[in-house]
Amino acid sequence: MNRLNILDYDYPELANYLLNMNVMRKILLTYYNFNTYGLLRSNPSFNNELYNSFTLHVDGFGAYYFSKILFENKLKHNINGSDLYPVLIHKLICSGKRIFIVFPMLSNVKQIEKSICNFFESNYKSVDFGIYNENCPDELLKKIKIFEPYVVFVGLGQPYQELWVLKNKDAISSNLIVCCGSGLEFLLNQKKRAPIGVQKLKLEWAYRLVQEPKRLWKRYILGIPVFIFHVFVQKTNLMFKKD
Repeated sequence: MNRLNILDYDYPELANYLLNMNVMRKILLTYYNFNTYGLLRSNPSFNNELYNSFTLHVDGFGAYYFSKILFENKLKHNINGSDLYPVLIHKLICSGKRIFIVFPMLSNVKQIEKSICNFFESNYKSVDFGIYNENCPDELLKKIKIFEPYVVFVGLGQPYQELWVLKNKDAISSNLIVCCGSGLEFLLNQKKRAPIGVQKLKLEWAYRLVQEPKRLWKRYILGIPVFIFHVFVQKTNLMFKKD
C-alpha cells in the first residue's frame, strides 16, 4: 500500500488549515480509522485514490493508539471527526460561508429540514442539503451548483463518499469537500451520539454497535480484531527490521 500522509493538528488548527489552504487549491478531506485500514487492504485501488487525491486526518482512538504502538506516537493529536465538524462549521458560519450537506439515500427530508433549522437557527439559510440518489445523480449536482456553497459535506460512508467525490469533484465549484460519514447526522441529532462518559472511556464504537447491530456488527466484531492482528504483525516486522 502507498504511505498515506495524515495531518496532525488539533481541532482549531485543522479547521484553520482547511479554510486557509482551500483558497489556494481544492481540498478533498476524509478520515483514516481502523475501518479505512480494512478497506485499503481489501481494495488496493481505493488506496491509490486516497493517496493521490485526498487529505486525511486520523479519526478516533483506535487509529491514534495503534499509531503510537507502531511509530512511537509521532501523531500528537487524536482527532474525532464528530468533534472536528462543529469547530469547522462554527468558523464557516461566523465568516458567512455557505454549507451544503449530502445525505444518504432514504434519509427523512422533513426531519433533516427540522434539524437544520434547530441547529443553525438564524443561520439556517446559509445551509442547504440534498439526498444522494444513484438513479438521479444530476439532480444533486444541479442543486449544489445553484446554491454555490463554500464547502460540501458528503455523508455517504466509506468508500462510497470518496468515490462519489472523485467522480463529481470537477462538477462542484467548492474548493473544500469533506467526507464526513455519519458525523453530521450526529451533529444534527439524526443519530444519537454516545454519552460523554462512554466517549471518555473510548467505547463509543460499542454504543454505536448497540444502536445499529445489523449494519455495524461486521465492522466492529470482525474488523477490530483483524485490525489489531495486523497492527501487531507490522510491529513485529518493524522490530525485526531494527535488529
